[in-house]
Amino acid sequence: MKWIFLSPHLDDAVFSCGGFIWEKVHRGDAVEIWTIFTSAPSPSDLTPFAQSLYARWGVGMDAMATRRTEDQQACSRLGAAYRLFDFLDCIYRHFPENRMPVVRGEDDLFQPHYQSEPQLVLQIAGVIGNAFPGDARMVGPLALGNHIDHQLVKEALLQVDPGASFYADYPYAGSIEDIREIPLPGLQQKYLQSISSIGLKYWQEAIAAYQTQTSTFWDDVPEMERALEAYWRGGGGCVLWGKA
Repeated sequence: MKWIFLSPHLDDAVFSCGGFIWEKVHRGDAVEIWTIFTSAPSPSDLTPFAQSLYARWGVGMDAMATRRTEDQQACSRLGAAYRLFDFLDCIYRHFPENRMPVVRGEDDLFQPHYQSEPQLVLQIAGVIGNAFPGDARMVGPLALGNHIDHQLVKEALLQVDPGASFYADYPYAGSIEDIREIPLPGLQQKYLQSISSIGLKYWQEAIAAYQTQTSTFWDDVPEMERALEAYWRGGGGCVLWGKA
C-alpha cells in the first residue's frame, strides 16, 4: 500500500506520525510526506514576528533552506520519501486586499474555524489534487490546536479526498491524556498502528533532526524525548480518523 501524509510545515507529519510512518515503511509500505508551506520568503515578507522567530531559531535569511535540510534528514531517518510544495507559511503571508500580515503575533497563529483565506484552500486543493495518485491512502492533520495552516490543509484535503484519514497534531495533542479516547464529532477511528519501542526511537531521532524547532516546544532534545515517550505510552501517534 502507498501512503501520503500531508504536512502543513516542515515537521508536522514527522512530529505527529513519525512512529506510525516508520512502522509502515518497515512493513513494506511506501510512504511519502508532502509538505505544503515550504516556499522561501522574500525580504519584504519578513514581518517583525517572522524576524523574532528567526532570532529564536538561530537562523538568517536562509531559514527555509535550513528547514528543508532538516526535513530531508528526518524523512531519511524514517525511510519516507518527501515532496515539497511552493506555498508560503502563514508567518510570511499577507492578505491580498490590504497587504496586512496574516500573522502579527503568536495569538494569530491559532484561530478556531479560520476562514480568512478561502482562495488559498482552493489553490492547495488544486495542486495536491493534480499530484494525487489514485491508488494511495491520503492522511492529513486534524488541526487540533487550531493552527491556521493546519486548518487550511485539512480543508483542502477534504476537497480532494472526502474519504481521507486524519492524524492528531503533535505536540498540540500532547496534553490529551489518552489520544485514542478524544471525541471527534463526525469522525471515527479508521486505523490503529502499534508502534514498537524501536519505532519510538526512530521517531525521536527524526524529530531531533529539526534543530531549529526544538526551542518552540521543548527546552532541549532530552525533554522532547521524554515528552514523546509519555505521549506514545498514552497511545499517541498510533491512530488515524476518518468520516463515520
